[in-house]
Amino acid sequence: MKIPRYLVIALAATGLVVMASQFWGQSEEPSSVVRPVKSVRNPATAAAVTRQADERQEIVDLFPVPEVLQPVAAPEPQSPAVAEKIDPPFAFQVVGAWWKDGQRIVIISDGAHSRLLCQQCQAAGVVRPGEALALEWRLDSIADDHLMVEWLPQNLLKRIELGDLKSKPAR
Repeated sequence: MKIPRYLVIALAATGLVVMASQFWGQSEEPSSVVRPVKSVRNPATAAAVTRQADERQEIVDLFPVPEVLQPVAAPEPQSPAVAEKIDPPFAFQVVGAWWKDGQRIVIISDGAHSRLLCQQCQAAGVVRPGEALALEWRLDSIADDHLMVEWLPQNLLKRIELGDLKSKPAR
């Protein structure tokens, strides 16, 4: 089998670089020299020599991991604390309301999307009590002067005042 010329040149160049690095590379001398232990016939002396040899020997890490790659020690697990009840921000604001066939329909908006809320109307796309307003919010009830919404992660109820939208406007 014939090896292409570019592979022969690459192998020769690699061999030359390896040989050159052996002669002109950085010389690292071992930090500690291990000396063979002399054989001793006295058992007490042999134990003392063995202890001295053990004290002198260091554990050498043959494959050290750079500090950047070493995992960060996990913090000690703390005792489980009681979850604090937080007041989550309700992104929706009451924008308006209108009456149709004696039913009040409340409009809420988060700036990008508007939702229609009503108690018992038959209109399509309307949120009724018990249905989801957003991913983590559910409409609990509609009263004359307020809305009750529930934050699902902690089952926390929040009251939203309706302000001037309590009564039907006069004609």
